[in-house]
Amino acid sequence: MAKKSRSGQSKKNPGAFSRIKDFFTGDKFKYTIGLFLFVFGLYLLVAFISFVFSGHADHSKLDLSWRELIANTDIQIQNKAGKTGAFLSEVIINRGFGISAFFLVFMLMVTAFQFFNRPLFRYWRAMLLALAGMVWLSLFMGFVMMGVNANGFLYLGGENGYFIAVWLSSLVGYIGTFFILGCSLFLIILASIENFIPWLKRMFGKKEKPVVEGVSAS
Repeated sequence: MAKKSRSGQSKKNPGAFSRIKDFFTGDKFKYTIGLFLFVFGLYLLVAFISFVFSGHADHSKLDLSWRELIANTDIQIQNKAGKTGAFLSEVIINRGFGISAFFLVFMLMVTAFQFFNRPLFRYWRAMLLALAGMVWLSLFMGFVMMGVNANGFLYLGGENGYFIAVWLSSLVGYIGTFFILGCSLFLIILASIENFIPWLKRMFGKKEKPVVEGVSAS
């Protein structure tokens, strides 16, 4: 009888591995991750917007390393998200993908609601389109800014967009880069809008002339 009661207790009391597995697959973990992504997305949104309007005052200070920036309490940052928000904005926007970094906020929000079991869009389709849009806009702004002697603090295409645009231009020329941007934009729109092809057919298709019945002379 003792052996049976012990075996029964072992079935009723799951092991540590089972409890860990249940935690990571349960709603508590999903909602915790979703809440973190949602709050982090809002934080980045505030940091990015503030960086666009007040980044000129913080630009020289963001050349410091992360450790020097947070350790020196005498350094004052105008960004509403503080030193962390200003530094993240500098890294993601200027050293990354430019203003297309706002797509990252969209991706975080969509992922957060996915964890909340409240999907806003078809998840993987939205992620791929947002990623493609972020890369395309960064490359486009880098291509536009190639011929501009910009002395401002904000790199609209980011360093990644600028260097990819320079590399593409050296590979296929300005005209080839323009055609690549145009074709890739067409593909992104084609994948985003389901009725895009029927709309093109209506716009550029032959319009049948209305048949007017002739009036026979008596």
